[in-house]
Amino acid sequence: MALRIRRSLLDIQADHDAGNATELDNLMRAWHGIKQLPPMDPNSFFMIGGYHGEPFRGAGWGSASYWGGYCNHGNVLFPTWHRAYLLRIEDALRSIEGCADVTLPFWDETSPDSLEKGIPWALTRKDYALDGVIIPNPLRSFMFMGYLRSAYGLGDHCAQRRRSHRAFRRGQHLHVVEATVPSKMDKRCCGIAGRKWDGPLA
Repeated sequence: MALRIRRSLLDIQADHDAGNATELDNLMRAWHGIKQLPPMDPNSFFMIGGYHGEPFRGAGWGSASYWGGYCNHGNVLFPTWHRAYLLRIEDALRSIEGCADVTLPFWDETSPDSLEKGIPWALTRKDYALDGVIIPNPLRSFMFMGYLRSAYGLGDHCAQRRRSHRAFRRGQHLHVVEATVPSKMDKRCCGIAGRKWDGPLA
């Protein structure tokens, strides 16, 4: 397997601004591509995003004392699990035509440039010009492609979505839960398929 070089997003942005847009274009193309895939496609952002959190099955379902989601938080497996998770996202990005060499960039929020200018524009601009077409910036927001189902009751289901919405607006992480076939409850209760979340992605 060839070595994957993961560069700073600020450096990729600087290349773009200097006239060499290829790397940032391909990154945007890849993210746009996996977000357009059907929800049940194994390479879709909707599907892979669902790994990070629920389904809370087995001992973890309904028990506040046990973490039953796929991802590991608060234990020694945190770095290992998330390295594999990011590799899975990167492999999905590389599945998009023309993006076989795409890698996930990093952003050092403590760098002098970041402290002076804040969040990179590649993460905040509403639109991006790709191949002569203006598209919604795929690094800025995500349109849910399907319904979300909670393991809890109807009231908690709605409250959980409202809390997620408020947290997202504050710039906090939003965990996408397991994709399911829409149910009557989903349609009655705050169904958010087709709604757009603006802001940084987890």
